Amino acid sequence: MATEQVIESNGRAPLPSYRMVDDSWMNDAERRLFSEALDLVGVLKEREGDCMRERNVPKATVDRFRETGLSRILQPKRYGGMQSSPLLLSRVVEELAMGCPSSAWVLSVFGEHAWVVGCFPEQAQDDVWGANPLAVVASSLAPRATAQPAKGGYRITGTYPFASGCRHAEWLIVGAWVEHDGGRSLQYMLVPMSEVTILDDWQTLGLRGTGSNTVALNDVFVREHRMVSDAGLKKGETPGSAVHPDYPLLKAPRAAFAIFTQLPVTLALARLVLEHTGLTMRGRVSRGMTTLSDSQIIQCKLGEASADIDAAIFVAHRRHRHVADLIASGRSVSVEDAQAAHRDSVWANRVARRGIETLVSATSAEIVHDRNPLQSWYRDSLTTGSHFGANWDAAMVPYGRMLLGMTG
Repeated sequence: MATEQVIESNGRAPLPSYRMVDDSWMNDAERRLFSEALDLVGVLKEREGDCMRERNVPKATVDRFRETGLSRILQPKRYGGMQSSPLLLSRVVEELAMGCPSSAWVLSVFGEHAWVVGCFPEQAQDDVWGANPLAVVASSLAPRATAQPAKGGYRITGTYPFASGCRHAEWLIVGAWVEHDGGRSLQYMLVPMSEVTILDDWQTLGLRGTGSNTVALNDVFVREHRMVSDAGLKKGETPGSAVHPDYPLLKAPRAAFAIFTQLPVTLALARLVLEHTGLTMRGRVSRGMTTLSDSQIIQCKLGEASADIDAAIFVAHRRHRHVADLIASGRSVSVEDAQAAHRDSVWANRVARRGIETLVSATSAEIVHDRNPLQSWYRDSLTTGSHFGANWDAAMVPYGRMLLGMTG
């Protein structure tokens, strides 16, 4: 991974920004879109305060996501999308999070869901994008209800939390159990947002601008064609793969790449905290006596944190690139590859957050001030670390079992 370094007017170089300049793997269209994302970082930074206060990404930001195509990176070409690589989405999210982590988080959700919708039956995709190719989709995927059979589909009643970006979405995907033949399976169901009630309850520790409110469904009818199975997504065997035979991502197991969707926000938070700490500690005097930058303790903490953050970024990018190359080439993604992706993503999340913790400990009491951006970034990192996709045991245990020759 190449980095870009800028010399300040005083002749001193700031900490590396880790801004990716190696775009050799991108085609021209992807490179142009990535450049659009970089141009948007400053705009998101200017709007971050409003985003936090409103507990919702500004409409102008979501409109920009739609108009530029940033929300359509994984949307099939048939519906006007780019049909690109999840690697591009991940890199875009990481850079945008340098401007506003909450806005980038919502884009990551909309971006991945464009792939999920592409896995549904053709009629469901027409329902979502036929009249509005710019439509975006929110979700709450953990099954919170059992759907009841009805003529032509199912009825569902339930309360679903953490629906990021739901106020901007036209559609919602929810997980539900469907009973059949004495057993049950997990299905994901598409529901128009017009049939959903949004509960204004997103008052949280971090990622306050994501608008991840709870949504309530009351006896909502879901047509049978608006369903796709969890098992199919895990295997890369869904109705959408036949609808878009030229799109290899639709044949890939979700676990191999979706785990990298939100991770870039944590990586960006670590970059932000590192840059901020390195710059603000220069010349800072503690209690009017000690210049902190002269302290070997402070120097050691910054060196240690930067190593953790470097390692997290390197491992995450390397593993994601490997999986993305496998998918693009049409080769199958093995169970081992998928589990290694899960392991490395969760490892990178933890190590990046460890770097943040080290840096926070170096700044002493400065973090207590609401005016200090470090406080917001720290809260955001605690929140990203609470996501199920960052669960340590869920990633490490399966990989350990595999190494021990245990299956199932």
